[in-house]
Amino acid sequence: MVNGESNFQSWSFRSLSKRGSAAAHKADQVTMFHNILRLYLKNESLLESQQKVSSLGKR
Repeated sequence: MVNGESNFQSWSFRSLSKRGSAAAHKADQVTMFHNILRLYLKNESLLESQQKVSSLGKR
């Protein structure tokens, strides 16, 4: 069981050390996601306004 504990400790230490760089990476991902989301929402509103204009033109 001692071997399993040491394996767990080394694993948790590895995951903790990974988490430091992962946190920075996650922050980059979040800002990237927000930028993409903002662009997507802008495009959505543009599409909606274009659809409204085209539906007005059809009437």
